[in-house]
Amino acid sequence: MSKQSVFYQELQAILERPGCPICHVGRKTARGRLDALLYDSVNDPETRERLAGVMGFCSAHSRELLSFQGERLGATIIEQAVLKEAMRRLQAPAPPGSAGMRGWLRPGSRQGDAPPLGAAGPCPVCADQADIEQRSLRSLMEHLVGDLEKPLEQAGGLCWPHLELALATHRDAGARAALVAVHSRVWQQLIDEMGEFIRKRDYRFSHETISEVETRAVERAIAALTGEYPAL
Repeated sequence: MSKQSVFYQELQAILERPGCPICHVGRKTARGRLDALLYDSVNDPETRERLAGVMGFCSAHSRELLSFQGERLGATIIEQAVLKEAMRRLQAPAPPGSAGMRGWLRPGSRQGDAPPLGAAGPCPVCADQADIEQRSLRSLMEHLVGDLEKPLEQAGGLCWPHLELALATHRDAGARAALVAVHSRVWQQLIDEMGEFIRKRDYRFSHETISEVETRAVERAIAALTGEYPAL
């Protein structure tokens, strides 16, 4: 992949921020998709129909709709369309040979008789986000050794889910070794900072000042283990 690719250029810029760069790329993509939808597609009947077909967005992205200032109307239009579809599915006539809703509600009914309420596909924003994250991760690994290695370490490395994905999907031994080395250094420092916070909370060492870095180490550890949480 060329160093002029949009993924490489995006990584260069985003590695200036602390935290998992792949999470940041994914979150930026997801927010951009939602912003575009609210700005110019919310009144498009086909768009609403497609969203209703997959039962809208996941929990996180549905709530993120409400974080766009002045866009509560758009979010309401979308969620009303999805809820109407949920109502339609709930009240739809039972297919031939099935017990139907009334039969399913009777005591002793089998779970297999339940009406089909599920979505026809994944959250569309999650799907876009996962695709961009995978492409960005591939670009990161291709340019890691001798290029993005140091910026990645300064940013704090990847989160555990994206690190696991990188090691599972990228086969270059040199890049894999560099990735392991980066995270061994970053995480050992984080472990040491949390250790200092724990030690200084002991009454025997309570006279020692706890630094801001040591105080916030637990937050960085949570982000390292679970991913960067979107700021809504």
